[in-house]
Amino acid sequence: MDIPKSGKGGAYYARKADFDDDRTETLTSKKLSKLGITRESSRDEQKVALLWALLASYLPEDVKSIEKWFVHHVEYTLVRGRGNLNTFGAFQALAYSVRDRLVERWKDTQLYFKEKQCKRVAYISLEFLMGRSLQNAIVNLGLEDNYATAMKNVGYLLEDLYEEESDAGLGNGGLGRLAACFLDSLATLDYPAWGYGLRYKYGMFYQKVQDGQQIEFPDYWLIHGILGK
Repeated sequence: MDIPKSGKGGAYYARKADFDDDRTETLTSKKLSKLGITRESSRDEQKVALLWALLASYLPEDVKSIEKWFVHHVEYTLVRGRGNLNTFGAFQALAYSVRDRLVERWKDTQLYFKEKQCKRVAYISLEFLMGRSLQNAIVNLGLEDNYATAMKNVGYLLEDLYEEESDAGLGNGGLGRLAACFLDSLATLDYPAWGYGLRYKYGMFYQKVQDGQQIEFPDYWLIHGILGK
């Protein structure tokens, strides 16, 4: 079974054509296994599993749905409204809405690898200089045009929100950049791989010139949490 590449295909475990009117009676053993149930499971257990599978559909990707999900996170995740939302808050709501769509694909990918019993690559490095993630994620989802339109409709420029993101301070040298390139290559070649490293509090630093001298300052990249500046 192919890994779903967009929300149009629906949930990984549920395909409408797989079931007839009496769905619990016509499931094959393989389909039952994917749902986490067996022939010995009760009818009620099968119905619950099917309901979960059918409800676990991908989020819509159209502009109006993106706008709605953005406002949802403003109101229910950040607990704010239009009157007290600054640009950084808009960046956070945008990042949460993008993360939701990444999570859908991440879960399906992990389930696919588990089903296929794939061996996985574990790449260990003391540093990872991944750069900024938001724009990269939106582009890879193929949704940059839709997000740009949606953000403009709610009063923000997507480019301005990109600038609110800080680089992840997970290293400060060439080793980190090389490690990030390796991970990009593994993803591009469809290898099941994980990167393991250290979550530095101050992985990078700022430099300023004061009184003719170079001064280093810590980079508080986690001051606002994972989605902080």
